Amino acid sequence: MIKPAERKSNFDLMRILCILLIIMFHYTMHGGFLYLDYAPQKYFYGVTGIWGLLGVLGFITVSSHFLYSRGSFSVQKILRIIFEASFYPTLITIVLYLAGLIDISNIYIFECIFSPFIRQYWFITDYIIFYLLTPFLKFFCDRISTEKQKMLLIVLFFVIFPLSDITHVNSFSKLGIFVYIYILIAYFIRKPDNFFQKHYKLLSVIVFGLTISLSCLLIYLSHVTNDDKFITRILEMSELTSTLMFLSAVCLYFIFKNMNLGYSKILYFIGGSTLAVYLIHEHGYLHYILFDRLLKRYEVYNLAWGPLIFILSCAGVLLACSLIHNCISFIFRKTIYSLTDKYLKKRYEAFDSKYVPSQERSSGSR
Repeated sequence: MIKPAERKSNFDLMRILCILLIIMFHYTMHGGFLYLDYAPQKYFYGVTGIWGLLGVLGFITVSSHFLYSRGSFSVQKILRIIFEASFYPTLITIVLYLAGLIDISNIYIFECIFSPFIRQYWFITDYIIFYLLTPFLKFFCDRISTEKQKMLLIVLFFVIFPLSDITHVNSFSKLGIFVYIYILIAYFIRKPDNFFQKHYKLLSVIVFGLTISLSCLLIYLSHVTNDDKFITRILEMSELTSTLMFLSAVCLYFIFKNMNLGYSKILYFIGGSTLAVYLIHEHGYLHYILFDRLLKRYEVYNLAWGPLIFILSCAGVLLACSLIHNCISFIFRKTIYSLTDKYLKKRYEAFDSKYVPSQERSSGSR
């Protein structure tokens, strides 16, 4: 484990930005802002609300960075992810039901309990599978030459991204894209003098500038022509298989990777709770209660101060969910986690050392 004095918070800050982009995406896209009547504010919502899947790709790049560079796979961690992905939807559903805000069936509680395995949250299910695959992916990346790895990445890039942009057909699953990103990040780590490292600043200006410009142009064209095909293009541009979204994620990774930022308790506090923030605010029932009833996004949309309220609302959701998680996590650390660590931690470590391919072992490992 890295000591606070040695830890940098650049990737904590990146996690915070990524979850904020996801919240903004959920606020706008779920609210259907692209389909509402034209308003000047629509450009602002259009530019700020399309980056949700960039946030998803950003999380995968950060996870890939640590999972490859440190070989930090842990059975204990994956079990805690599964536990949280079951605990939060179940708890929220019960609280909302007892408060009289929703009416649910027994089958829905069952679905919440087994949420990690039935794709109630698609990202969580795919991430768990991805996480379980990473030791084998590390084993593969460590044994392939960097030249072959580069060729593989180039071929797959054109198959996954530009081809999807041209045909408007997603040729790769979300999990497949996660695997691709892991192999890509592994290549960047193995080849530190790569093209992106040398030119990420210029590429970032080009990629983000082009994406924002295209978004504004498509919003304008949808207004003057009253043609939904331009709206469709905006949605396609924000997909996981979008070339622009992928390149934006790579640029974002290098921006934060090269950032010289010391350790911050606040950033660590918030950045470490991003998974729970996602689970809480994107709960199937709470999402609409939160954004529609409490934050009243439809009423805010056309207000002159709407964009400011939108930013403050999304930041408030992030901070509130983070606070809730850290309070619950504190209780768990004193109860459930302390008991499991006491009796199972050595067994976790023994399993990782014995059965996980390419797991880094200290000289004192058994």
